Amino acid sequence: MSSKLNVNTIESATGSTVTIASPVITNPAMSDTWGTLSYIAGGYQWDSWSPSDVSGTGTNSPATGTTNAATKYMSIANSSGTITITFTKAGTYLITVSTRASHANAYSVSQISSILGGTATRRKSTNYITNNGQNDIDSDNSASETFLVEATVGQTLTVLHTLYLTGDGTTAQHVATAQMTVLFVGNAA
Repeated sequence: MSSKLNVNTIESATGSTVTIASPVITNPAMSDTWGTLSYIAGGYQWDSWSPSDVSGTGTNSPATGTTNAATKYMSIANSSGTITITFTKAGTYLITVSTRASHANAYSVSQISSILGGTATRRKSTNYITNNGQNDIDSDNSASETFLVEATVGQTLTVLHTLYLTGDGTTAQHVATAQMTVLFVGNAA
């Protein structure tokens, strides 16, 4: 096993770059290399939202939020709470979807369901992500899931979150947030 210093440039979604020296460790017996860095292609932060009622009706994520996308890799649009990523560079992307529900009163059901769609190939066994809270308490619940997407130019990934809440108090006492981070990890084969 040998090691050397590799210099990597990381490009942020805003186009600024940072040069970082990182170790690369090579195991000749296995022909594996570790230490390669990815490019931050962008992400999306939905504005927080509350349920429409406290009796279990599903409430979708809002049509507002903050986009941070490097157009070299993708564009992001939000339509009625569903974001659509359109990939502008073919390759493999590492996607992390994180959701959180905060509570100032007790609940019996606190669930955020995230539905995935689009034309890009998702390396995930299901089309949904679920974040379930504990029963009969007022603690927060959060979850993150990371998966790979293989996309050609023009293919898409869609994400829609829905909050289901059955609990006490007012809707304003229960708030959901969601965000997504996208890393470009390699060119298409």
